[in-house]
Amino acid sequence: MLFLKVPALVLFLFIPGRLLVFLLAGKSRLGAGERRWLSAMAGTGVVSLGALLLGYLSMYGTAPLLVLVGLVTAVLGLAAWRWREGRWTGRAGRPFAFRDGDDGGRTGGCGERARHPVPGDSGGKRRGGVMFRGMLTVVVLASAGLLLYSPPWRIVFGWSDVGIYPNMAAGLARNGGFSLTNQVAGEVTPEHAELLYYRFDERFLPDTWYENQFYAFEDLSTGKEWPLFFHLWPSLMAVFASFLGLSRMFWAITWVAVLGLCGFYLLARRLVGPPWALAALALFLLAPLMLYFTRYTLSECLSLALFLGGGLCLHAYLGAGEGTGKRGTAALAAFLLGLGFLCRIDFLFLLVPLYLFFALKAVAEGWDGADRVFLLGVGVCAVLSVLAGLFFARVYFLRVMGGFIGDAKLAGAAGGVAVLAACLLAVGRVRGVLRQGLKRLEEARLPRTALTWGSLALLFVWLYFIRPRGASPLAGYGFIKAEEGPSYVNQSFLRWAWYLSPPGLALAFAGYASVLNRAAVTRRDVDWGRLALAVCGVSFTLLYALDMRALPMHILCMRRLVPVILPVGLMMMVWALRAMAGAGRLVSRGGMRLCVTWGGRVLAVSLFIYLAAYMGNASRPLLGLDESGNQWELCSAIAADVEEGGVVLLDYHGGDLFGSPLRCLFGVENAWLKEDTLADGDGLRTLLRDLGFPGRTVYLLWRPAMSGEKPVLPAGVEAEPAGEYLFREESLEKSFVSRPEKAVSLSESFRLYRLVGTTEQ
Repeated sequence: MLFLKVPALVLFLFIPGRLLVFLLAGKSRLGAGERRWLSAMAGTGVVSLGALLLGYLSMYGTAPLLVLVGLVTAVLGLAAWRWREGRWTGRAGRPFAFRDGDDGGRTGGCGERARHPVPGDSGGKRRGGVMFRGMLTVVVLASAGLLLYSPPWRIVFGWSDVGIYPNMAAGLARNGGFSLTNQVAGEVTPEHAELLYYRFDERFLPDTWYENQFYAFEDLSTGKEWPLFFHLWPSLMAVFASFLGLSRMFWAITWVAVLGLCGFYLLARRLVGPPWALAALALFLLAPLMLYFTRYTLSECLSLALFLGGGLCLHAYLGAGEGTGKRGTAALAAFLLGLGFLCRIDFLFLLVPLYLFFALKAVAEGWDGADRVFLLGVGVCAVLSVLAGLFFARVYFLRVMGGFIGDAKLAGAAGGVAVLAACLLAVGRVRGVLRQGLKRLEEARLPRTALTWGSLALLFVWLYFIRPRGASPLAGYGFIKAEEGPSYVNQSFLRWAWYLSPPGLALAFAGYASVLNRAAVTRRDVDWGRLALAVCGVSFTLLYALDMRALPMHILCMRRLVPVILPVGLMMMVWALRAMAGAGRLVSRGGMRLCVTWGGRVLAVSLFIYLAAYMGNASRPLLGLDESGNQWELCSAIAADVEEGGVVLLDYHGGDLFGSPLRCLFGVENAWLKEDTLADGDGLRTLLRDLGFPGRTVYLLWRPAMSGEKPVLPAGVEAEPAGEYLFREESLEKSFVSRPEKAVSLSESFRLYRLVGTTEQ
C-alpha cells in the first residue's frame, strides 16, 4: 500500500496550495515553475498549520486532519470556481478579493483567452513552451534533491533538539496533542520528586520543574509536560507519520529539503539572472552545510523553504513591472514568512530588517496597497506566533526571551532599531525633506560608494581578523548535566569560513556592498525585491556573526546559517562574481576595456572553481554518512523487552538518550535517575514503593561504559538481566578547534535489568 500512500500524501500537500496560489497570485507574473513550486510550499504550509491547530486542541488524528484540510480545500476550491466563472466581481467587473487599485484598471492578461490559449495562437504556443520548461526545471531539481538528500537520518535520541523534534511528532501522532502525561511523575510523592526531576527558579519562570532539558512540567502532580520548542515542524512530521507510519515520518526532511533546493534556484534566477543562477545552484548543491542538515531532524530546512517562498513572493510583488496581482502575491509572501514565525523562534528577528526596509520605502516613495497587505499579514502572523509561544510553549518562549532581555547589548540594539524605525515611519510632515536628503546622498556617488564599501570592508576585517584574536569567555552548556567550556564566541564568524571558505565570505560581503550601493531608492528602476532580501541577509549575518548561540560543536551550531544567511550569502557571492565578470562595462577605453573584461571573467571563473572545489572538499566526510546509526532499532528492541505496564528507570548517563523516544515513540513509561539516586539506598527504596514495586515490574537500563560494569543496588533489591543491546553510530569527529575532516564509528553496549525484591534488608 505504500505505493498508493506516497502519491496520496503528495497530492494532499499540493492541492490546497495550488488553489491558494490560484486565488492569491492568479494574476501575478510568476513563472509556471514558480507557481507549481509555490503551490507545493503553500500546500505544505496549509496542511502543517492544520495539524498544528489540531495539536493545540489535542484533537490531532488522521481522520480529523483529513476532515479539516478537506474543508479548507473545499472552501478554496469553491472560491476559485466562483472567481473563474466571474461571479465574484467588483465595480469594474473584476474579482473584488483581488482588486489592486494600482494597476490602472487593467486586468493584466487574466482573461479567459490569456489563461487558456486557443489553438493556433502563437502567444499561447510560446507560453506553453515556457510552462513546459518551468515545470521541467522543477522536476529536474526535485530529482537531484532526492538523489542527494535521501535517505533521511532517523535520529531519535533525546539528548538534544535533533532527536526531540521527531519525538514531539510521534507524541502528536500517537496521543493527539503536544503535551504528554508522564505517569511516573503523577505516581511519585512530591517529597520524592527531587530524586528524578529538576527544579529551577529563573527569570519569568519561578519554581519550574523539568524532566530533562527539553520537557518541562505544567503540573508536576498530574505529570502533564510540554516540549520546549515551537511546533510547526513536528506537525509536518506527524502528517508524514499519519500517512506513512512512524518509522517513515523522517521523509518529511527530504520533502522540505527538495522544496528548499527548488526554491533556491527559482529565487536565484530572479536575483542574479538565469545563467548565473546555475552557478549559485552548483554552490548550493556542494555546500557541506546543506548536505548535512538536509538529512538532519531539525527545523532549519523547513525554515529555509518558507523563507525562500516568502522571499520569492516578496521579490515578485516588489519587482519592477509587477503591475497586477500585487496584493495577492504580497498576502502569499506574508503567509509563508508568517509560518516561519511558528517554526523557529529566531525567525521573529526577520521583523527587524523588514521593519527597516519598509521604513526606507515609506520615505523614498511611500507604500501602496500591496505593501500594506504584506505588513498587516506579517504583523498578524507575528502576534499569533507570540501568543502561541506564550500559551503553548510558555517555558521555552520565556526562557529565550528572558535571556534576550537579560542581554543588555542585544536589548539596547533592539531598542535602538525600534526607535530608529519608529522615527522613520513618522515621516508625515518631513517626508519630503528626508527624501531630498536621500536623493542628495545618491547623487554623491563617490562618497556613497566609499561609505558602503568601506563600512562593510571594515566590518569584515574586524569580524574575521581582529575579533578572533581576543580571548573568548567560558560558557555553560546546558542547564541539566551542565558543562563549562570555551564559548568560542569571538570566532563565530571565522568558523563560517571552515565551510564557505575565506574568499567566499569576502565575496558575500562584496555582493552585499554592491547591491546596497546600487540601490538608488529614489529612482523608478530600483529593484526593491533584491534590496529587501539583501537587507534581510545582512541583518541575520550581523546577528550570528557576533554570537552563534550554540554549543562549540560547530557543525551543529552552523544550523543557524541555513534558513537565511546561507542562501542569501551564496547568491551574494555569485552576484559579486557576476559584477566581476562584467567589470569591463565600467571602462570606456577600447584596449583597457578589453583587458578589464577578460581579466574580470578569468578571475570570476577562477574564484568560482575555487569555491566549488573548497566546498566539495569540505563535504567529503559527509558522503555516505548516517549519524542516526541504529538508534531507532535500539529503542524498538528495548521497548519490546519491557512488559506492558512496566516502568524503566534510566541510568544517569543514558537517561537523556532514551527517555523521550521510549515514551513518545513506543509508549514505554520511564524515569531518569539523578546522579546520586542509586547511591541513596533509602531514597531508591521509597521511590520503588511509589512505583508499586515489587507488585509492578520495574526495569533498570544501564550504561556500562560510563557507569560501571554492574549497578550497585541497596539491600533488598537485586537486578536480573533482561536484555543486552549494541548501539552503533557513525558521526563526524568531535573537533572543536578545526573543521571535522573525517567520520568516526562508535559502538557501545547497553543492558536492561529487571529489578526483583529479596528478603534481605
